Amino acid sequence: MNLLAGPGVGGDYGPYRQSERNSLYKQHAEKLLESGHVYQCFCSNEGLWGIEWDECVIGRLLILFDSVMKVRWNLDTLGDFVIMRSNGQPVYNFCVTVDDATMAISHVIRAEEHLPNTLRQALLYKALGFAMPSFAHVSLILAPDRSKLSKRHGATSVGQVVNDCYNLSRRWGSCSGNGELPALLGWGDGTENEFFTLKHLVEKFSIDRVNKGGAIFDSTKLRWMNGQHLRSLPSEELTKLIGERWKNTGILTQSDGPFIEVRLHIYLEPSRMFWQAPKRVLTSLDCSSLGNLRMSLKPSPTPLQILYARLDKYDDNTCKVNLYEQEAVALLKDGIDLITDSDKALSNLLSYPLYATLTSPEGKPVLEDKLSEVSSSLLAAYDSGELLQALEEGPAGWQKWVKSFGKSLKRKGKSLFMPLRVLLTGKLHGPDMGASVLLLHRAGTCGVVAPQVGFVTLEDRFKMLREVQWEALNKDQPPLESAAPAIK
Repeated sequence: MNLLAGPGVGGDYGPYRQSERNSLYKQHAEKLLESGHVYQCFCSNEGLWGIEWDECVIGRLLILFDSVMKVRWNLDTLGDFVIMRSNGQPVYNFCVTVDDATMAISHVIRAEEHLPNTLRQALLYKALGFAMPSFAHVSLILAPDRSKLSKRHGATSVGQVVNDCYNLSRRWGSCSGNGELPALLGWGDGTENEFFTLKHLVEKFSIDRVNKGGAIFDSTKLRWMNGQHLRSLPSEELTKLIGERWKNTGILTQSDGPFIEVRLHIYLEPSRMFWQAPKRVLTSLDCSSLGNLRMSLKPSPTPLQILYARLDKYDDNTCKVNLYEQEAVALLKDGIDLITDSDKALSNLLSYPLYATLTSPEGKPVLEDKLSEVSSSLLAAYDSGELLQALEEGPAGWQKWVKSFGKSLKRKGKSLFMPLRVLLTGKLHGPDMGASVLLLHRAGTCGVVAPQVGFVTLEDRFKMLREVQWEALNKDQPPLESAAPAIK
C-alpha cells in the first residue's frame, strides 16, 4: 500500500505523530468535560471498584457490521472508562477516536480482536458529535496449528518478512510484486488466480469478499510465491539484487564485475541471439564496438559468447560489464526462492567436495567406471595447456575440446559428462557443466571472490586430483588425511 499521508509524507491533517498532537487531545477532552460527558475522577484504583456503575448507564447502543453480523452491548457491563490519565496522557481509545475523526477517516478495517474497543470508540464519537466511520473487523491470521500467529511461529510482521529477504515491495512502483499472499489471507477474487499485479489487486479488492474464518499463514507457500517473482524479474534487476547482497555479505569484493555477469549468463537461453533482445546498457564499455562483435560472432552468437568476446577484448581490471536482456532467463532460475538462497548456490558452485562425492554411495558407480583413467587424461590436457586454451576460447572452445576429449577416451553421453563433472566440479549434479567450468576459470583470474569464501580455483582442483589415492578409494578404504590437502 502507498502511504497517502503520515509521518515523513505529510498531508492535510497533520501532525501525524501522536506525541505532537497532545494539545488536540487536551482540547477535545476539555470539550467533553464542559458538555458533561466526562468527569474528573480522584478515586484510588481500589476505590473505583466500589462504584455502582448502574448509575452511569445511559442506554444501549447497536452497532451494525454490514451483513456479516450485528453486535449489541449491554452498557451495564461497561462502566465508566478513562480517556486521560492523571499525568495528562490520553489513552488508546480516545487517541484513535480523535485522530480518525479529525483526519476524516471514512473506513476503519482492523482485526477482530479490536471489536471490544469499538463500543468505547462509538460512545466517544457520539459524545464528541462526530460522524462514526464504517467499521470492518476481519478474522485473524493464524499459525499452521490454528493458534494465533506469534513470534514463536516465525516472522509475524511485514517488516520481518522483508528482513528475511522476501521480495516484498521491491516492485510496487511498477505495479508488480508479491503482496498476493498477504492479500489472499482471508480474501479471494472469486477465481483460482494466485498471482496479481498491484493494479489488479486494487481493482478487484472488495471488503465483502473477506472470509469470516481465520486464515492460515503458510510460510512455505510464501517462499514459493517469492521464488516465482524472483524468476520473473528482469535480468538486470535480479543481478543488481543478488550482486548487492554478495558484496554486502563479503562473498565478492565487487558486485559489478565480470564474475557476476558470467554467473548471470549461465542461466540464459543458449538459443537467444543477442540482437533479438531490446538494446540494453553496456556500462564502462565502448558501445561502438558492438556491431563489430556481432559480425565476428555470426551467425548465432549467444549472450555468453558476446560476453566472453568482451571480456577477452578488455582488461579484467577495467572491464565492468553489465549486459542486460529483457527476456533472458533470470539469474539462478531454479531453486532460488529467496535472495539469501543465492549465497548457498554460489557457495556450492565455488566449493570442491571431491572426496565427499567419491566416498558417497551415489558417487561409487562413477568411481568404479574407471574414473582414475579419465582423471589421468584430464590432467594431461590441463598440463599441456590444451584445456586452458579451450576455456580461453569460451563456450565454442569448450564444446570443441569436450568432443575431442570424448573421442580420445571412446566415451560419450553420460559416461563422458558424469566423470568430467565430478572431476571438475566435485559434484554429481549442478548447473550446466560447461558454463560452470568457464565461470570457475574466469573467476580465478578476476580476483572478485573474497578470500574467506573458500573458493577452490581450477588450478587448486587439479592439484587435488594429482594427490587422489585411487587405489584406496577403489578398495573402499578411507583416504589418508593427506589425500585431501588443504589448498592455501
